[in-house]
Amino acid sequence: MPRQTFIKPSPEEAQLWSEAFDELLASKYGLDAFRAFLKSELYEENIEFWLACEDFKKTKSPQKQSSKAKKIYTEFIEKEAPKEINIDFPTKTLIAQNLWLLHSCPEKGVLLSHEAPRLRVCV
Repeated sequence: MPRQTFIKPSPEEAQLWSEAFDELLASKYGLDAFRAFLKSELYEENIEFWLACEDFKKTKSPQKQSSKAKKIYTEFIEKEAPKEINIDFPTKTLIAQNLWLLHSCPEKGVLLSHEAPRLRVCV
């Protein structure tokens, strides 16, 4: 597997990342570095889930929302999903009953713990 290379952030940018997790996620390089870290710790599905929820939030078309919600559910939430995230059974049941709940995921702290690799998901 080829080694991934990153452009080194400026000291100011790295300092900002250490103070505000949202800044890390907003930076292309920060997000790439964080994704590589999660992948090395076998937690990459968490950031992919968060990104899918962020994309869902930006979707205006009800048809596209429905399609994206179903894709998020089948890819990350349902039992034995290819990138199944760790959420409790009652939450999975609630989401299955109401796929639109995914719209509020990021605001409720999808990435509760900023201290990877112990990321937990809460919807």
